[in-house]
Amino acid sequence: MKPKNILFALVCILIPALVLFTACSENPITDLDTTQPTSYSSDEINWIPWKAEYLEKLDKNALERVLVGQWIFADFGGFVGGWYTFNNMVSIPPGALLHNTYVSVEVLQTYWNYAQTGGGVEFLPSMQFQLPVSVSLSYAYLHYFGNPYDLAIYWTNDDGNSWYMVDDVFYNTFQQYATFQVDHFTVFAWGERAPSGE
Repeated sequence: MKPKNILFALVCILIPALVLFTACSENPITDLDTTQPTSYSSDEINWIPWKAEYLEKLDKNALERVLVGQWIFADFGGFVGGWYTFNNMVSIPPGALLHNTYVSVEVLQTYWNYAQTGGGVEFLPSMQFQLPVSVSLSYAYLHYFGNPYDLAIYWTNDDGNSWYMVDDVFYNTFQQYATFQVDHFTVFAWGERAPSGE
């Protein structure tokens, strides 16, 4: 190969490599925001319990469980929950499920922290959705008399070892419920907003 052709080949290889290297100095793969949501331990959160009269219902129904479930057809969607579960419910749009699925909503009194308990709701089965589903949790049944905007909803996937605040919550202060979208089922519990105000 002639030296002139070798030089031309090197230029053809080096210039695109140089452009690629400098253009990727702000690499969208490595520069993505990889920060994880803030995790809280159960004793860092001021949990909000259910009102006494609803705790009595939970205790009375301990064997039966305050739980509602039904089959949701993947092509049609549907909702589960309502008055029996203290107005805690989930609405599942068509296409969010891969298969017809039995979905349940259970009202819980959480005992993640031995110093205090909190009002919680578990949605089952634990699964990932193809589309976001809408969860509504009622705070009308909580033993809480402060500003509803100081309430926060926390979720856990590891049996209560780590808790994360739910983002983008819409509060309906007239009907006293909070609505948000999720892409998976888990346990949710009520607490006060973290001191940092996040």
